[in-house]
Amino acid sequence: MKLLPVIFLAVFLTSCATTTQYSKLTDLSSNDENAKIFIIRKSWLTTAIPMKIYQDGKLVGRLGPKGYIAWKVEKEGEIQITSSSPENKDNFTIDVQKGKTYYLKQKAKPGYFVARSGLELMEPQKAKRAINKLKEPKVNYTSR
Repeated sequence: MKLLPVIFLAVFLTSCATTTQYSKLTDLSSNDENAKIFIIRKSWLTTAIPMKIYQDGKLVGRLGPKGYIAWKVEKEGEIQITSSSPENKDNFTIDVQKGKTYYLKQKAKPGYFVARSGLELMEPQKAKRAINKLKEPKVNYTSR
């Protein structure tokens, strides 16, 4: 019975969270006038914890390790991207311009009890190379 907590902890730490997107997926090759946002999570650390991603308070998706999410932004001006873990929230403001693509890297760091989240800009060339090696998100999207 003393091993039960150790086994539970081992399974929890090695299980893998999946990436699910709740808005329509965009890709690198689509050419239109809307801005595009890509958020990339290359790290395999803290794999059991998916990070929630919001744009202006609306849930865009849950980002697991070795995954990315990507969506179009149909307006210009400031938007706020929020990355949320059970321990913290990190906000990142972007002044969106039509036709531009923005790449953010989600950093998952060990926290007190579970992972902590952070966002930072990523160089486009590095981001494009990373995206080609990552899992495409499951899309759970319905148009209305």
